[in-house]
Amino acid sequence: MVQDGLGQIEPIVTSIRKGIKYIVASEGRLLKFSEHAKNLQLSSKKLFLDVTTRWNSTYLMLATAAEFKEVFSHYGDSDGHFKWAPSHEDWIKVEAVCELWRSSIGLLKLYVGVIIQLPTYSFQKFG
Repeated sequence: MVQDGLGQIEPIVTSIRKGIKYIVASEGRLLKFSEHAKNLQLSSKKLFLDVTTRWNSTYLMLATAAEFKEVFSHYGDSDGHFKWAPSHEDWIKVEAVCELWRSSIGLLKLYVGVIIQLPTYSFQKFG
């Protein structure tokens, strides 16, 4: 389910990943991005670059990037070389996939919690 959602937005994920790599590759660009974030009251947040083989880190990268969607737009307007600002429609898709992941993670935690708690309860009751 998670991989299906990710596959549908792979070009957007790749664009966000490239944009983050571009920004964090230069202290000056990162400072400029941070200034835009501060102006939008997002100064305590930080960009997150994923490990491409781990879907959960891709989720964290996208969820964090979505919090910066306005900053990406402002940054793109101020840096003529920045070509990776997702469109409004792209952000809607990213947020939808993130919501799907949040729901999946919640169900997984519930399922794992039940699996872990049941044997413990059984041992306490009969042990």
